[in-house]
Amino acid sequence: MLNYNLALTALNIREYEVSEAAAIRAINAKPVHGSSHLVLAGIMQEKQENVKAILPLYYFLMLEPKTERSAPNLKSLKAMLISGVKEKSANNINLNLSSASLKDTVWGAAEMMLGLTGANRYTDEGRKKTEMEYFIQTTHDLFSFLGEIRKNNTGHWWDLYVSRFNNLVETNNCEAFCYYISQSENSPEIKSWIINNPDKIAAFQEWLKKLN
Repeated sequence: MLNYNLALTALNIREYEVSEAAAIRAINAKPVHGSSHLVLAGIMQEKQENVKAILPLYYFLMLEPKTERSAPNLKSLKAMLISGVKEKSANNINLNLSSASLKDTVWGAAEMMLGLTGANRYTDEGRKKTEMEYFIQTTHDLFSFLGEIRKNNTGHWWDLYVSRFNNLVETNNCEAFCYYISQSENSPEIKSWIINNPDKIAAFQEWLKKLN
């Protein structure tokens, strides 16, 4: 817990680089410690690195899909997925991308991809999708794209988050993952899907066991 506490302390005094390094050490020591992922997400939000803030939130929700902390963090995640897109009027969509993310070519590309995916929500075809369908599509596209641009990149973001989330897509578990981490919404649609797709949920849970 030493690194986790250091990450919290450093975050509170805005020592973001120290805080990020400590949070990553805490996660590497204990990947199933949900609070460490939450702290890292908060750090990256403060640094205005949107995609890097999103990935730990996904991981946290995978660890804690139905605790008292789940619902507000799921809401934050969904808001961040569309934070770079603003609909000014019909057929007038603005992309407002984080300058911090765009400074990095690789993560900037992911930020741009997420913005373009969000803009598709306002097309005629996009408007026909339910919120859940859009969430699944956005999650799938983000994880796939990060897997494609990973190449020789290594380190915490690539070896933990990108590697595992891209594998979700490759093993056809992304849809079940999205429903699983959305359980805190208590939506009839989500409950019904989980009840009616036991094989997909079982396959995802088997995938999840291999992480631990």
